[in-house]
Amino acid sequence: MRGLVRTLVAKGSVKISVARAKEARGFVDRLVTIARKKTLSSHRRLLSELGGDEKTAKSLTDIAIKLARPDGSLRLVRLGTRRGDSSERARLEWSKKEEKVVKVAKVTKNVQNLPAKSV
Repeated sequence: MRGLVRTLVAKGSVKISVARAKEARGFVDRLVTIARKKTLSSHRRLLSELGGDEKTAKSLTDIAIKLARPDGSLRLVRLGTRRGDSSERARLEWSKKEEKVVKVAKVTKNVQNLPAKSV
């Protein structure tokens, strides 16, 4: 699990089997909850859970603050089956708040540049 968390923090998403993704989701959510506290004891606990990897612990704290969601911080996207052994694959990624941006097209007519009508 530690290697999986390191890869997830470094790359943002990881492709694994569905069973492993379901197991990892609980482990990572627990680590994110610990990282949100931003205390010395929570940082040391992250280091002990991640095997002393300082860079990953710092990055996980930054990600936890950015997400700030009450529910799960990971999204599990099913990708289908693997060709070799037909095991179900999934992509585990951070669930970001998706902001919907609505662009309004502004149409203006410049009356002076329109061609004159011939009668």
